[in-house]
Amino acid sequence: YNNIANGWHGWDVVHVTSLHDKRAAHLSEIVSDIQRPPYRLEAHLDNIWSQLFLLIGFTAMASRTDRTFIMVKPDGVQRGLVGRIVQRFEDKGFKLVAMKMCSPSEEHFKKHYADLADKPFFAGLVKYMQTSPVVAMVWEGLDAAAEGRRILGATKPSESAPGTIRGDFGLEVGRNLIHGSDSPESAAKEIALWFPEGVNEWKKCDYQWVYEG
Repeated sequence: YNNIANGWHGWDVVHVTSLHDKRAAHLSEIVSDIQRPPYRLEAHLDNIWSQLFLLIGFTAMASRTDRTFIMVKPDGVQRGLVGRIVQRFEDKGFKLVAMKMCSPSEEHFKKHYADLADKPFFAGLVKYMQTSPVVAMVWEGLDAAAEGRRILGATKPSESAPGTIRGDFGLEVGRNLIHGSDSPESAAKEIALWFPEGVNEWKKCDYQWVYEG
């Protein structure tokens, strides 16, 4: 197997490492073992294939992993619901990568709610959002934007299912507690607006207990 094993020397395992460090590191160890005499490629074929399938599965999952922007509004902050809201997302398995309490300017809120600028309630909404600090967050995970909206519930608390944040804690649409990005594209814009810096890259120790592979 000398020629076959030598062919592995050109394999750049670094590319795989970017997908999944643990799987890639294990695969790298297998390849290194194959390269050492006596060459034992046949003893590792099953293991190589199993690791590759796991990496492929992780790649498919990673393509659906995104970030979402979540903001606890003044009513949610004043009612002391920030901790319980954070708990909902953590319980779901999402990873918190940015968080801050802040009091943005009128101009900032106008940018954030720019898509509502032609609505009759726009001026009142912008004014209300400045009555108290808000808590801005970025959460990361599988289908984060879509799942985040499900955790929030419908825009109108009266139409939100029990078990959702608005369904459990809200009564009126003007006090619906929380904002969440409605798509990965909206999330990207909102995250850029609220967190031009300060979004953290880190690894959770419970990753393997939340995701397969």
